[in-house]
Amino acid sequence: MSLIDKITAVECDEERINKLYYDIVSKGKSSDKLKKVSKYKKDNPKYGDPNALNISCSVRRDEAVFLYKIVKYFKVKSVFEIGTWFGTSAAVMIEAIGDGIIYTCDKNDAYVLDDFRIKFRHCYSFEYLRRLLKNKIKVDMVFADGKFEKKDGVRIMKLLNQTLFVTHDYIKGEKGWRCVDELCKILPKDSYEFYSDGIMALIVGKDLQI
Repeated sequence: MSLIDKITAVECDEERINKLYYDIVSKGKSSDKLKKVSKYKKDNPKYGDPNALNISCSVRRDEAVFLYKIVKYFKVKSVFEIGTWFGTSAAVMIEAIGDGIIYTCDKNDAYVLDDFRIKFRHCYSFEYLRRLLKNKIKVDMVFADGKFEKKDGVRIMKLLNQTLFVTHDYIKGEKGWRCVDELCKILPKDSYEFYSDGIMALIVGKDLQI
């Protein structure tokens, strides 16, 4: 059985995750924060319409379920997330983590959650990475829903307790594909395995039990 199949087989209450997902998306779509972002980005077709914003800037429902299962499978207790948006993926991950913590950031502030376990910062990822490293904080997993440069990839590897990196939009030329490309340039070739279900992608250290 492949790693993707093993993760997919993880048991979870998908009905509960689906409800959580749709509740957050609904709250985000009707929030004043989204209207402010839309107004600020009015010259960009991708951001100018609030209805388009919720479609283009959030993980899909099936991706949210798979992300939950990844966190459960690897027994993750802490995450650094690049690209928060409404907080949908952060909420799904913390649901899987339970008594843990998520550090998440976004250059746009559309975050609508109120959960003390989720530490949101309205900033670029490199700024939050610097802060976390300065405070000697480590995490078990990084989930990237946003792009970063090579120097940020080096910071990400310093932040991780183990090599476990997850991204979506893994389509050639898209942000997920570029994230994987940057990390693979940094990591020794014999130190990790790469897996993808077609849209989401994982870089997993060979030292992890899979």
